[in-house]
Formats: sequence, structure tokens, C-alpha cells
Amino acid sequence: MIHLIKRHELALHALHVALMKGQSTQYLWIDSTTLPVCKNQRIQRHKSLVQIASRGRSSMGWFYGCKLHIAMNQFSEIACSALSNVMWV
Repeated sequence: MIHLIKRHELALHALHVALMKGQSTQYLWIDSTTLPVCKNQRIQRHKSLVQIASRGRSSMGWFYGCKLHIAMNQFSEIACSALSNVMWV
């Protein structure tokens, strides 16, 4: 699984850069979504994204993964995005 991620990392980065054509304007809409990497029952066995993923809670319940934050302008173009891990103490 780790080899597959490293092999497709450049292609995913190129896709991300291609989608971010929007300019930051006066009005931005910001939203976030969860990116679960495995089911809650498999957290102890999960090994591929250990350094990035963490436990978090959303309105849909607990999950193990990351959060994707996207800011869009009034033309529905992606102005910026960020990937963050969720840390619950």
C-alpha cells in the first residue's frame, strides 16, 4: 500500500494543482469534509497513513483519517485547500 501511495503521489499533486485555478476574491466559501482511511474496527491494524491520520469526530460520528478544507470563490473555483489531521484530547 505504501508503494502505491508513493507511485501515485506525483499524479495526485498534478491533479491538485490543475484544479486550483481560482483566484482569491472578496468573498470565499469555506467547507471541510472528512477523509476516513479505514473503518473504526481496523484502526489498530492500519499502517499505511499512521503519521498523517488520527481519530476525530464529525457530525456523522467518530472516524480515523484526515480533514480536507476547501475555500471556493463566487465562480465555484477552488481558491485554496488544506489537508489536516484531527487531534482530539
